Amino acid sequence: MKTKHLQPVTTGAYGLTNVQALLSYAKSDSLFTVWFAELLRQSGILPPIHGSYIEVQQSTLAILDEYHAVKRALWLTEALAHKRIQGYIPAKQILASWVNEQEWDARQFIILGLKYGVIDYGIIGYPKWRNEPMHILIREDVAKRTRVRAVVQVCTRLSVGIVEQGLVVARGNAQYLEPELSDWLFGNKPTILLTSPKSTLEIIHSTLTKEDIPSSYLHDTQGITHLAITPAVHLQQIPDYDSLTPLD
Repeated sequence: MKTKHLQPVTTGAYGLTNVQALLSYAKSDSLFTVWFAELLRQSGILPPIHGSYIEVQQSTLAILDEYHAVKRALWLTEALAHKRIQGYIPAKQILASWVNEQEWDARQFIILGLKYGVIDYGIIGYPKWRNEPMHILIREDVAKRTRVRAVVQVCTRLSVGIVEQGLVVARGNAQYLEPELSDWLFGNKPTILLTSPKSTLEIIHSTLTKEDIPSSYLHDTQGITHLAITPAVHLQQIPDYDSLTPLD
């Protein structure tokens, strides 16, 4: 079997994917919305506004709670400021238009600042890490004939591929890894193995590729055999999740 690592942010889609994820979450959390808008205002990264705000589409990179929203917002703002993520120009333009639509409410900003601990310029500190798992999907027919030792070797190869991609975006500095990947790498490295029908693997792979979401896979003559997905993705949000089953 051959290994293939999707090249990170090759089309610039991943910058927009992160923006989509954060702004989609902001719709459900008014307190985060106020804080994120002010973080962007004070960051100095926003360009002049050209045109009105365009509604973003839902992203596969779903953010489910305030903890993850805060960490990803801080990571993305810093990555955009230092141009470490491709597609930073359209990403900043969309954020500038979005910020222009938000009303300033100092009271809500102070409340969220007190909740997490405010540091310089109102930027909040990183909350304590959580270990989000890395999911590795195995094609059903391959899972039936794979020994435990081989599975361990595959997991190592694929997880290294995910970390390599993160380091490319971080320009070799682990300090700038995406928050979930950083927590995974320096934490307990939880990994969940699931079996998947061939068609589901192809659909998930296509979705990840479209949004430039980091993943790594192995393939044979019949197609993809194993697919590892960055810990930043909550598997319940991806297409055909219900067809996946835990590996016995």
